[in-house]
Amino acid sequence: MIKVGKFFIISKRFSIGLLCFCCLAAVFTGCSFLQQTAKIEEPPVPKPILRVGAIPAESVEKTRDQLQSLMEYLERETGFQVELIVTTDYRSVIDKMRQKEVDIAMLGPFSYILANEQANALAFASTEKNGIGKKYYSVFIVHPESGIADIKQLGGRRLAFTDRNSTSGYLIPQRILRNNGIDPDTDLESAEFLEHHDAAILAVKKQTVDAAAVSSTILQHMREKGILGDKDYRIIYTSEAIPSSGTVWAYREDFPQEAVGKIKNAFFNANHTEGALGVFGAEIGSFFPVEDRELDVIRNAYQMLEMGKQ
Repeated sequence: MIKVGKFFIISKRFSIGLLCFCCLAAVFTGCSFLQQTAKIEEPPVPKPILRVGAIPAESVEKTRDQLQSLMEYLERETGFQVELIVTTDYRSVIDKMRQKEVDIAMLGPFSYILANEQANALAFASTEKNGIGKKYYSVFIVHPESGIADIKQLGGRRLAFTDRNSTSGYLIPQRILRNNGIDPDTDLESAEFLEHHDAAILAVKKQTVDAAAVSSTILQHMREKGILGDKDYRIIYTSEAIPSSGTVWAYREDFPQEAVGKIKNAFFNANHTEGALGVFGAEIGSFFPVEDRELDVIRNAYQMLEMGKQ
């Protein structure tokens, strides 16, 4: 009986020890599992953000559609999380760049000059469309039934501009009008600012204005899409060639140079990467390098007009 009792006592102690060991093993196993779970559930390191601003040469929606494939390509190539900001007017993009709410931007040549002056923007790329090349024009268009055949006949008429910061939709047309003896501030029946080139073109088509000053590139886009025909408009004046095909891409000069290098490489490699440009490539064109000095013709026109107003 004593032996049995002793055996019982020994077994009881052994059982208690075994139970303690199992508990400790469970605790350590649980901790290991929690550590592994914690590692699995750790949030990924957020990507740096690249904020891309764009002027609405046509409608805001149209500009977004044009740039969608390019933005997705830039995310893949640069490692940035890309945020596209399409504003309702040219001025807003310049202000956002000045306030450091935009890192790179698609601008017009004139809005670039203003962004360079006011927001430390520096040009690095422009676009070239097949069949059009690296230049475009400001054209004055009228409805064929308007009876207007010459730019000198625009005095006392209703004229549509696009945006006050547009090259082909306001800056160059101002100089052309003044060179032809028409002061756009006093000699027109009305001057309307319709913000987008397509809106100004359609105003001529619908005869809600007598004439409009617009980009030759946008005019051609609308012809190619079948929106316009010969019966809808007539060109009465074409400006001298304007550099950069209507779009200038620029970055803030204080943006990190390493990031700028990645962005430049991505832009110029996009020309040879299938699907990178999407609708933008079909409608706007491919990229080529451009430097600030190449926009001096626009800068000089702006300075001459400003001096003439003083």
